[in-house]
Amino acid sequence: MSIDLARLARRNGKRAAITVRPILPTVAHAQDLALIYLDVVRIWTEAIPIIMAGYSGMTTDSAAENQAAIDAAQDQVSRLVLAFGARVREWAVRIEKWHRQKWADAVYSATDVQLGAVLTGSPVAETVDEFVARNVALIKDVSAQAQGRIADAVFRGYQERTPAREVARSIRDATGMARDRSVRIASDQNTKLSAALDRERQLEAGLTLGRWRHSSKKHPRKAHVARDGKVYDLKTGKQRNPDGTAMDGGDQIESGDWPGQPPFCGCRMSAYLPIMAELE
Repeated sequence: MSIDLARLARRNGKRAAITVRPILPTVAHAQDLALIYLDVVRIWTEAIPIIMAGYSGMTTDSAAENQAAIDAAQDQVSRLVLAFGARVREWAVRIEKWHRQKWADAVYSATDVQLGAVLTGSPVAETVDEFVARNVALIKDVSAQAQGRIADAVFRGYQERTPAREVARSIRDATGMARDRSVRIASDQNTKLSAALDRERQLEAGLTLGRWRHSSKKHPRKAHVARDGKVYDLKTGKQRNPDGTAMDGGDQIESGDWPGQPPFCGCRMSAYLPIMAELE
């Protein structure tokens, strides 16, 4: 469905340029996604006593028992990944509905145009599908790294005759890194989904311009700080004048560097309507 938001805003008497307030992803949403990740990581944590039960540091028979325990944990993870994908999809659909309502509220606040009754999840279904596929790949990678570190700790222990308590500590470190990485991924993916939905909804509304809003995070990307408040073409990434006209020179957003796309980027692209310029 195509929406001409600028025309509807003008019909409501809007004359000045409008910047729609950004939609900020919540910490609670990131925490909910992290819990889904951590259910997979938990398999490795619970496998530690089983793996260590067969560790002697001396015999190849014990090493075989350790490998069997690691393989058994990996089998559990593989089965859980199927459920992981379904749970992430449920989470993403819930976030999309939340984002849709926030977008409708922000648009109404800025333009007096009510979109709540006409917006659906269909225009962003592909974005949700891509998000789910990406997160399934990420949890597989998290698990594979944990498995590799655990196996390395165990079999290096046999080679070096390492005491069991030190091997167990190395394995706990491996699962701890998997937990920490899962939490970071969940936070980043929460932001990425929201940013992707921002762009899809803006394009659906017939908008061509956006205004960059820097996140004000610590240790920011200098290029992102410099873009704060600037206006960009939503399709080409080229910087535009505030009235929407082409700019000589100016900045260019490269592929992969849009708000929310680089790792842990919290910047947003606010919808921007240069209504006065369109009237002239």
